[in-house]
Amino acid sequence: MGRGVTVAKSLHGVKLASVSLDLTGNWYIAGEEEATHQHKVWRIPYTLDKTEEIFAADALSIDVYSSYGSTYVFAIVDNEVRMYGTPGNRRSPHEGDFVIIQKADDNHEWRGLVFDTSAKFLYVTDRKMNQVYRFDPTSPGYPRKMVAGNPDGRPADDATHLDHPEGVKFANGDLYILQGSSEGGRVVRWTPDEAERTFVYDFLVNGRLGFDVADVTEDFIYYRTSDNSVYKHCVNSPCNEPIIIVGGCGAGHDRNQIVNAGSGALEMDYSGKLLVWDFGGERFVHWANRDMLCPEIHCDPLTTTTPSTTTTASTTRTTTTTSSTTPSTTSTSTSSSTTPSTTTSTTTSTTPSTTTSTTTSTTPSTTTSTTTSTTPSTTTSTTTSTTPSTTTSTTTSTTPSTTTSTTTSTTPRVANWGAPVGFFL
Repeated sequence: MGRGVTVAKSLHGVKLASVSLDLTGNWYIAGEEEATHQHKVWRIPYTLDKTEEIFAADALSIDVYSSYGSTYVFAIVDNEVRMYGTPGNRRSPHEGDFVIIQKADDNHEWRGLVFDTSAKFLYVTDRKMNQVYRFDPTSPGYPRKMVAGNPDGRPADDATHLDHPEGVKFANGDLYILQGSSEGGRVVRWTPDEAERTFVYDFLVNGRLGFDVADVTEDFIYYRTSDNSVYKHCVNSPCNEPIIIVGGCGAGHDRNQIVNAGSGALEMDYSGKLLVWDFGGERFVHWANRDMLCPEIHCDPLTTTTPSTTTTASTTRTTTTTSSTTPSTTSTSTSSSTTPSTTTSTTTSTTPSTTTSTTTSTTPSTTTSTTTSTTPSTTTSTTTSTTPSTTTSTTTSTTPSTTTSTTTSTTPRVANWGAPVGFFL
């Protein structure tokens, strides 16, 4: 298709941990120097491949903020949340200095952070307490507040909890939180200070940093699900089909390939270019973006089906069973549903008969309807279930009989996440 990789920056001999960019286009890289096994944070000017060491520390996650001629690097180091100064800073902390925003303790495990440049808040995920905290770096004492997750700290994948949150992004007033395994987690969208999440996207993300949402491309979320491709998805519609925009032709370093392993670092720069770390190639690359139309009518938000979860994308299933008998016929119709249901049983006899109907319901419910006729009769049993159900119809006759069983059903709607289109070959 004529699309391929463009090398943005080369960074030889570094095992990447995290990456961020400032407003002027400078790159900040956290990682391990392979020759010395030292952990450092570097700055690479936008126009040069020259690498400048900012500080030495094992930073798990970083983000950058510039203000009034000073640039600060927020970093998680040794389970502490810190703010480092950079060369040329006019305000504290200066080059080589840092302040501790949150001290390390055994009650928290800080994993990912992002800075909201508009409100000047720092958001940090806590994997141990299954929460996201907001810090105010501009106020004395750096006050913090829990803004996502549940106060009970319990891990759960439901509407009011988080399940071991990892990476986090902030865009247009919302948090995008990667939860679960960093090798196959899901992104949750959550508005700060709300008691419940907005929804969870129904795709898997590989790598703690393997996704990005940015104000500059506010309608889209970008993510990695394998080691050789990156996808583009509508941010406001969790059930649309994604398209592939990076790779898709196997793992490698040719112009139509990429190796996006490890943390899966993706970062959108302020010009709207998606930058992807090419592991093994020791370089950042970007690909030509592709247009994508998002649906005007958004689907219902999808959520997981664990306890305390609301699922709104579903359809009802209706099953109808009809039995017709001749004299001395006993007809038994049994309907069982694995979820709560509504059942209606109707019996009509063409001659005098003795009919016994027994219904027993539990929740989740099992409903049994039994009809016995001692004289010629016509019996109709109709069962309607408002949720997916399993229906069994059994007819036993002691004399010749004619039995007709008709079942009509509509299966539950399932969001279709088929193979993405547009592979670059």
